[in-house]
Amino acid sequence: MAGIPERPLTVPVLRAEGGDPLLRPWRQEDRTVLREGAEDPGITGITGVPAPYTEPAGRDSIAHQHLLAERGVGYSLAVESGGRAVGGAGLWRDTMDAGRAAVGYWVAPGGRGRGTASRALETLAAWGLGELGLARIEVHIEPWNTASLRVAEKAGFRREGLLRSYIQHQKQVLHREVAGLTPARRATSCMGASSPSAANSAWAAATIRSRLSLASERRL
Repeated sequence: MAGIPERPLTVPVLRAEGGDPLLRPWRQEDRTVLREGAEDPGITGITGVPAPYTEPAGRDSIAHQHLLAERGVGYSLAVESGGRAVGGAGLWRDTMDAGRAAVGYWVAPGGRGRGTASRALETLAAWGLGELGLARIEVHIEPWNTASLRVAEKAGFRREGLLRSYIQHQKQVLHREVAGLTPARRATSCMGASSPSAANSAWAAATIRSRLSLASERRL
């Protein structure tokens, strides 16, 4: 498919509209944010941030992010805000040859509350749809993670359903909410054609339905 680069992949430098955040390749000095992220079970439970954190593990983790691009697995980027790394984001090419890819993101507690995650996700998704020519980008989110669901919605993603028993992680089989973004959907979002309040209400209603369904399953 046009726009899909050959491996090794070159990790881009991307700046969000307005200048912040900056998405860029990881540096060894970014270990500070890994140390902070390792204190948050919500991060270590769904990412490769090493926990418990040690300096050798931090150095290995940073080196591994570069190996992912060299091996063609995907693009792993540090999310920088205010002159320092506050989190990470990635676009993974496991399904790129079919014209779609998956994205992931995390922001350490000290970098939250300023819209950094949603701007980082929006910037990375726009690059994937535009520069790489992807037809679709997906994000898979824990059903309980309402904060991450809101980040995706703010970035233009639309919730599409619940993927049951989607992933096995740390000996657990887990469900995931799936939200998608396409070029047409992004264009509509950029034009402000949809009502944010209506979108938020629809997302919230869908999340409640998923939670009720999961609760019902646990009672059976």
